[in-house]
Amino acid sequence: MIIAQLLKSIMDTQAAVVIIDITGVPTTDAAIANHLIRGSNGKSNKLF
Repeated sequence: MIIAQLLKSIMDTQAAVVIIDITGVPTTDAAIANHLIRGSNGKSNKLF
């Protein structure tokens, strides 16, 4: 799963900031947005 790998990479590198560029995604629906938000909340409660 992409979010699991993202969270692992954040922990491994101790990243303070992660930028996810979804500009190339042709359709972003509520399910995709919720998935990204849940993933971001795995690291902190701040979503920029």
